Amino acid sequence: MNYNPIEEEKKWWQVGNKKNRKLKPLPAKHQFAHGHIRSRLYDTLVILKCDNDSLILEVGCGSGEDAIYIKKASKNIIGVDIALVALKRFSSKGFQGILADVKKLPFPSNSFDYVVSSGLLHHLIGQGDLREYLREFVRVVRVGGYVVALEPNLFNPSGFLMNIFNKIKPGITGLVPHERALSPLYLTKIFGVAGLENVECVSASYVWNRLPLFVSKFISKHEDEIRFRKPFNLFGWFVIAYGQKTNIRGIIR
Repeated sequence: MNYNPIEEEKKWWQVGNKKNRKLKPLPAKHQFAHGHIRSRLYDTLVILKCDNDSLILEVGCGSGEDAIYIKKASKNIIGVDIALVALKRFSSKGFQGILADVKKLPFPSNSFDYVVSSGLLHHLIGQGDLREYLREFVRVVRVGGYVVALEPNLFNPSGFLMNIFNKIKPGITGLVPHERALSPLYLTKIFGVAGLENVECVSASYVWNRLPLFVSKFISKHEDEIRFRKPFNLFGWFVIAYGQKTNIRGIIR
């Protein structure tokens, strides 16, 4: 039987949803680290001048954990995902969700002020040419708008080890078999190839869900001093990449 990444993603959500009902809440250090990372989506949208009137598309919206932070910048959020289980949970949090493949978004060109992707691209890279997905994101964002992505970092020990372990034994530690951390250099390049200008890639944070809680809290209070600077911008646990659709490049077909 041929391996089908999309069906594997749906299966992961179905199995994960059942497991999550039985599992105890994540330890405080995990909750803090993931919450802090997601808060960087809000910080980035504010930097990019997102306001209450901005319309945001979240691609691969999952069950809404990221949207909770995104809505602090603008409550006008539409989410897209292929997993019905995830969308039901997304909608239960008060957001509008649409069942669709992010490779072919059901929206006219130039529909959104921002397209946000959190933890999605490192799944999509195992499903085909990442440029095709990003070009679709560029198509639906308006001229002057931004595509923003939050991704696990290959240059961080966590991302490096994740790729090794998932290569040796696909699906280990609950990962989707085709899941791979991405490097900041690759993200910067692929954003440009997709037709985005003014591309930046910075460390989202150096906290890590394996660190003691007090260590992550200390890091979170002091990391802004270096996370935007080279070469420190390359080594966060997660990185944020963003680029702008301009009049110069227009819509990539």
